[in-house]
Amino acid sequence: MAWQLHYTSAELGPTGRSGFQFVAATPGPAGLAERAAAHMTYRPPPNAPLAPTPSEMRIFPVSLTYESGVLSRCVYLGRDYSGRYGNFLGHALVLREGDLVGSRPIEFWGAPFWADSPAEGDLEELTELAPGSAVDPEALGGWLAAGGTDAYERLRELLESVRKVLTRGHGRLVLVAADAGDIEDIVRWIAVISFSLPWAAAARLSFSTYSADPAATHQMIVGTTPDVWIPSDIDASVVRLDEPPAPVRTGRFAATAVGFWRRTDLDGLDALGELGDAEPETAAALIALCRGDGTVASEEQDAIITLVENGLPDWAWRMLGRRAGLIDRPLAAAIAEHGPPEAADPCAARCAALAMRDPELPIPARVMRAPYLAALTAAAGTALGEARAPLLVVAVLRVADVYGLRLDPEAVEHAARATIHARSSDPTDATNPAVPTGATNPTGPTSPSRAANLAGATNPAETTALGQAADLAGAIQRTPSDWRETLIAGFITGLEDASVEVRDRLLTPEVSALIADRGWRAAPRTGALVLRREVGAGRRDRVDATIELLGFTDDREETLKSLWEKQPTAAECARLIEALGPEMDASPQLSELPARAFLTGGLKGPEVLKLAEKVRDGLSGYPADDAEATLIAARLTEAPTPVEAARAIDALTELTREGHPDLMPMTRAAAAKALAGKDPRFRTTVVKSVTEPARRWLINAWLTANRNRDQQIALLEIAIRLRMAGVIIPRLDQWARSQVINWSMFSSVEAHFKRDAELAAGLRELTGQKRRRIFGRGDG
Repeated sequence: MAWQLHYTSAELGPTGRSGFQFVAATPGPAGLAERAAAHMTYRPPPNAPLAPTPSEMRIFPVSLTYESGVLSRCVYLGRDYSGRYGNFLGHALVLREGDLVGSRPIEFWGAPFWADSPAEGDLEELTELAPGSAVDPEALGGWLAAGGTDAYERLRELLESVRKVLTRGHGRLVLVAADAGDIEDIVRWIAVISFSLPWAAAARLSFSTYSADPAATHQMIVGTTPDVWIPSDIDASVVRLDEPPAPVRTGRFAATAVGFWRRTDLDGLDALGELGDAEPETAAALIALCRGDGTVASEEQDAIITLVENGLPDWAWRMLGRRAGLIDRPLAAAIAEHGPPEAADPCAARCAALAMRDPELPIPARVMRAPYLAALTAAAGTALGEARAPLLVVAVLRVADVYGLRLDPEAVEHAARATIHARSSDPTDATNPAVPTGATNPTGPTSPSRAANLAGATNPAETTALGQAADLAGAIQRTPSDWRETLIAGFITGLEDASVEVRDRLLTPEVSALIADRGWRAAPRTGALVLRREVGAGRRDRVDATIELLGFTDDREETLKSLWEKQPTAAECARLIEALGPEMDASPQLSELPARAFLTGGLKGPEVLKLAEKVRDGLSGYPADDAEATLIAARLTEAPTPVEAARAIDALTELTREGHPDLMPMTRAAAAKALAGKDPRFRTTVVKSVTEPARRWLINAWLTANRNRDQQIALLEIAIRLRMAGVIIPRLDQWARSQVINWSMFSSVEAHFKRDAELAAGLRELTGQKRRRIFGRGDG
């Protein structure tokens, strides 16, 4: 319902004065006149006749003006009560909220309730606002079609201008008619623009179909005639309808609306009109998406989320459900949350299908109907077949776990294996290739074929390029427990078939920790590397790893070499011997471990001797020379007689003739050092008793060892006693002579040997000189 007011020039109005005033009104609340007063203005076009005839006045432009809450119409009347020209009638409607719901203000052009002459007194309240028939959409469509290409280009230009004004909240558009009689074209353009907008946006579009002073008006669209002066600096876009339309770059809204008018698609225009106060570009994007336009960008879809949250017409929900395959994840999630089942179910399925392609996306918790679960199962099979990164396989399994989808374990294992093969073919590839686009061809809101299509549809722009180069550890950790063993089995098969380089690169210590607890007979190459990783990380004892390794692979030497790169201990070797026995001799790497352990232990200590005994007595067929030599060298200090010591030295000589290249010199050096602790008589007897080869290395060991003065004198005594026994060892003899040439050394030795006449005589013989007696030389 609306209140009416009439405004004109009267000789005696309700206020008792003459002149322009409100002469009639609907009784109502205070302030109605003040709200309508700004609309009550009219001035004829400059070139209009000053004293027009009635027929001339009929072509004077009518000014229909609208602003929020007020709709008015001003028409020229000619003379007033005093006979002066310039009188007009202003008929204003002060609207209540809801009076225009469903109608555009411009539709009231030519409405039957407008007065052509002023009334007096009280006016009735309009209980029903009936629109006129002059701006019917079908007639407007025909009018545009008659205008051809230029008309549609003009419409594109005007829609873009109006959209900017509505979006910014400021700015104006001035339409200049081709001539004073063409003001109807301005009405048509305002009507076409209004029908192109969502209804609430059209309700915010203020306009005036005619003004003689457009620079002073404040409506968004103002019509005028070509004879009206328009200042060059007017803050408005001025469009002269007698000139060709200017080329303008437009957005989706203008293109969409123009397309509807071209095709006389009134349903499309109605759809735009039903979208409330939506921003025009967003409204057009929603319409495009509902109609299956795959070009609606992510930014546009993000803007549509606000419309979804505020609620949509039923037809929009239905159509969005059918187009779920075109919808990005954020918008699909919003529809799944706020929409009715016919839209929410397919969009939840869309979100779940996208989560199969990107493990970082959340999985909606909505319980979907059976057709969409079946669609997701089919989509999961497709996604598994296309997965090229481990985390993408996991993404499918996470969705399957949430919705209880039944997947083929063999397909899952194959997909996991294929991700390793993908890296094998291109080891430098660290990203996930784009997933092929799935087509969408909706056939109905709940049919399984449609559901499968939309659930599986995706495009490369929606697929995250995963930077993880086969992050197997992360994939295993994120896999639901029910699927973890199947996934690991696929990974292991792929690793086993991969190249050494790829297997080494992908099987990190973190991956090894997650897959270590299993048998490796079916994947020995992978198992060997896992054992190396586990030992290297300190999670597995290398003795246990060695024992396990020998149980499943023959190709083991490189792994054993890596496991035992650090020197073994005697305790480790003892454990290996107890577990493996003679099998140790089957491996070149293992057969060297005891000797290396002897070296590590320095041929001493209870563990070393215990190991040597195990090697000597417990390994039939195992070369025990190194062990026997170690035992001889370690126990030589315990020899009770020189003869037994000599037999031990001779045995050691034979054992180390072709022994371990590092152990042999250490063993002989240890034996020589052990004998060096014996008295010179004992050592002399040993030297006399051993074979020539033994004598040679033994004397060389003593001569090259670091000695203090007492040890030098002891070695000199051995040399003298050997000479006296007729055993001349050239190097020892030469060394002994070099020592006694030195006067200080000779004096020390002579003093040491003075109680043994035999040694003293031997010393003099060694020097080969007749020296005066040293003893008592001070008496001479």
